[in-house]
Amino acid sequence: MGSGATLHTESGKLCKPLNGNEIEHRNAFTKGMNVFPDDAPLFIHTYRRIEEPGNEVGGDNTSGRTYVVGNYSVRIHQKGNKHPENGWKNLDDFGIAFSR
Repeated sequence: MGSGATLHTESGKLCKPLNGNEIEHRNAFTKGMNVFPDDAPLFIHTYRRIEEPGNEVGGDNTSGRTYVVGNYSVRIHQKGNKHPENGWKNLDDFGIAFSR
């Protein structure tokens, strides 16, 4: 939601055109980077992290986390595809990106 990213490919390291698999990877990468609208980072002052059961130290999902900025949310290493709060709409098939 406002972070940058780098697409790494073997062809890129060699300054060659992307091969078929790398093109598919690039397309999925671009789709993921564009899931949130351009204005999402404007609400960084509303940033918060949702604490979910099991994400506390020693819990069974300590790497899982949910970040909210404005009306957008992203889940990392989450369990399941459902947002931990009501009123969120899934923007992907994986339960990672949400809006409300």
